[in-house]
Amino acid sequence: MSIKASIYHLTHYKYDNPVRLGPQIIRLKPAAHSRTKVLSHSLKVTPANHFVNWVLLCAGIGLLITQGIARRWVVVTLVTGLGAILAIGWELGEWYTFIRHGTELGTAYTDTLGDEALGTLGALVAGVLVSRRPGRSRSA
Repeated sequence: MSIKASIYHLTHYKYDNPVRLGPQIIRLKPAAHSRTKVLSHSLKVTPANHFVNWVLLCAGIGLLITQGIARRWVVVTLVTGLGAILAIGWELGEWYTFIRHGTELGTAYTDTLGDEALGTLGALVAGVLVSRRPGRSRSA
């Protein structure tokens, strides 16, 4: 006789003082040495977090790679295009690692499309922000 259990965990942090943005290490997966058979596990990031993560990632990359580019439309296009390519690569890696043999295969298509749309939209916002950063020339 076997027992199946489902565990749902949500963590929400409140700080008394402002905190700095820093790297987060999330280790929410079954231990490799566990003797308990784990049928599946997943880590979900809400759409708002997904969008913000892509804005921050693409803005950082955009600031690094667009130093000598004067035209705003080129900066926006470059950052958006790079973000879209990275979002596609991320989703392919996510599918290969987690979804192809998991229990989420039925909903993976809509989840993937939503994530890619949020990633590309985040990259577009980042491109606009990077193109308008202080100190840039006002070229068209």
